[in-house]
Amino acid sequence: RGKIPLHNKGLPPKDWYESRRPGLIAWARQRHSSNGPGIFPLVFSNVHYLPVVAAQWAAMSRIDAILPLQLNIVCLDNASALRLERFNAPPCYGNMTTWHEVSGLWALRIVVLHTLVGDVGLNVLMTDSDAIWLQDPRPPLSAFLETHDIVAQRGSFPLDLSQKWEADTICMGFALFSNRSQTVDVLARLLVKFSVTDPSFPRFDDQWGINHVLDDAGVVWDTADATQTGDVDLLLDGGQAATLKVLLLGMSTYYRGKCDGSMNDDAVILHCNSEKHHTAKLATLSSAGVLFLAKTWERRLSNASIPAFTDRVRAALVPDAPFRGIR
Repeated sequence: RGKIPLHNKGLPPKDWYESRRPGLIAWARQRHSSNGPGIFPLVFSNVHYLPVVAAQWAAMSRIDAILPLQLNIVCLDNASALRLERFNAPPCYGNMTTWHEVSGLWALRIVVLHTLVGDVGLNVLMTDSDAIWLQDPRPPLSAFLETHDIVAQRGSFPLDLSQKWEADTICMGFALFSNRSQTVDVLARLLVKFSVTDPSFPRFDDQWGINHVLDDAGVVWDTADATQTGDVDLLLDGGQAATLKVLLLGMSTYYRGKCDGSMNDDAVILHCNSEKHHTAKLATLSSAGVLFLAKTWERRLSNASIPAFTDRVRAALVPDAPFRGIR
């Protein structure tokens, strides 16, 4: 309980996913039209991880009350979808309730990402629920997107590649994918990587996959500046040549690693290392000083006397929430 099953059973069966794909596309288009143009923040959650999502809502609300409305959620079980309805939150895409029976989470994330980028034409920001927003990252990311196709936090996994490259790797917990053809091509290669890799391969996940796809394609990194850039020359369908541009963000403002309670004043994202369990993630956020939820947050979010979801989120905040843990 509380852990999202992380096993890899390969890609979802085509008929299983194709029956859900039209609904996913319609949901994404509706959400995109209601939120306006720009970057599409996306998170996956089951009912156990909703407290971590609520922690993200709380952090977002401290930036701008409207931001929690703009976080798009794929629900991995019926219970999470029903809980969101009770909170009067925006609807999640909830037709993935048997996903764990047919696929692993990592494969499902990539299939959904490929659909939203390639079929809907969205610029999708994969943002883990515990990659806490301290500032709205979308304005600077939009600027980076003008010249780059993938923009991501820095990681160190897979270790074999970071050692081989003598450089950091893409962290899939906070990664922006443009809707350009070269990005769609790389995501299609990632789907192939998932379909042919032994499901028992240790630590096989979407971060392992995307970095190995770049390595297979001959990525060349430039680590001279605070940011790290990479170029990948591709041959797209139809014989068209294209270059995929990758940008890994500066660690001081888009932090990923062990958190000790300190952070830069200009920090945009704080993404602390923790065990893959919702209680461990909440404890880590609290010790890092970025858990702004009152203890009674769930009752406050369920308060039907407050009609607007944004007002419920504000009510669920620790009063005058400073940078300290849960009360």
